[in-house]
Amino acid sequence: MGFLSDQVSVWMLAGICLFGSLAGCGQANPSTFPVTGQVLLDGQPLEGAAVMLKPVAGGSNGYGVADAEGRFEITTYRQSDGAIPGEHRIIVTLEKVVQPVGVEPGEEDEEGLDDGMELAVSNQGEVISAVPSRYTNFETSGLTVVVGPDNESLQLELTNE
Repeated sequence: MGFLSDQVSVWMLAGICLFGSLAGCGQANPSTFPVTGQVLLDGQPLEGAAVMLKPVAGGSNGYGVADAEGRFEITTYRQSDGAIPGEHRIIVTLEKVVQPVGVEPGEEDEEGLDDGMELAVSNQGEVISAVPSRYTNFETSGLTVVVGPDNESLQLELTNE
């Protein structure tokens, strides 16, 4: 019985290995085209902003992060490969921490508790959006691009108005 059990185990292992190798042989990722650009808020580069492209017809989103000059490259499947062809809606997000007045980052504040004990509480500040909310939603951003082989650099000029 041990020999038959070993054979079954070998065949099961072989089947699992075959299935695993076939699972990786599916269709390759769709083609992409390079997408680069610059994002500005009221004419100033928006360093650290996340730029996301969402295909209108469905498919994988593209994503990039702006550098100190507000420049970004979109990645969908591999670093800086661009976005899949077609029309995309765009959002831009950036959160920053606002420190409470009179408290330096990393400084601790003591608050009195009901029983008179004091507890040191770290003041991390409040997280707020550095981008007007309309640009953080695909339905309201008003930002679109059609991706194809002849892409020009995107110029995303956001305003606080």
